[in-house]
Amino acid sequence: MNLMTTMDTERGRNSLRRGTDASLMNEVLAYRLYRDAGVPAPRTAYARVFVTVPGQHDRKYFGLYSMTEADDATFAARIGEFIDLPGFARFMAVMVYLSDLDGILGPGQNLYLHLHPRSPHVRFIPWDQDRSWGQFNRASQEQRDKLSIHRPWQGENFFLERMFKVETFSSAELRGGSRVLLRLDPAPPPETICLRPNVSPFLSRGTESSFRE
Repeated sequence: MNLMTTMDTERGRNSLRRGTDASLMNEVLAYRLYRDAGVPAPRTAYARVFVTVPGQHDRKYFGLYSMTEADDATFAARIGEFIDLPGFARFMAVMVYLSDLDGILGPGQNLYLHLHPRSPHVRFIPWDQDRSWGQFNRASQEQRDKLSIHRPWQGENFFLERMFKVETFSSAELRGGSRVLLRLDPAPPPETICLRPNVSPFLSRGTESSFRE
């Protein structure tokens, strides 16, 4: 049976997995290799899973599963030590305004992480914006038009789901990002008028007509 879920234990929240790895050793050995190399990585253990569902199962044995440490409390308490939360809120706000689903809101690509030598905080830098302004058809046009700053990503995004549960980010920082959205004019930016003379001669007739509109 394929399963990936989380469970609460005395030591916090853990990820329980039994999926494509028939040996049940891939994650356990990979995380150990990272730790042996001095790279912080989750700890692992094995769990024998019994399931009780009233009227269906009474401690039915579902098999052996690998269990991976996933401590949300520690993540929430310390994430501000490593990420520029106000900057990340503004980054997310502009990305929602651009309806850019070809980046962290979609496949999780098209960005750089920058760590300045004099700062302990990682900053997010956008990249590859040729499909911004809602032009990446990962979702319907209506969904792209109505992206919410409170849950803008598509499908599952473990990093953003955890980030948006962090109180210091989802409250004060997210409100700051919302204020950025409110300051942005919904009309096309004035830079469009400035750029038009430079690009119009190189556009096809059909594209130029759409651009003019």
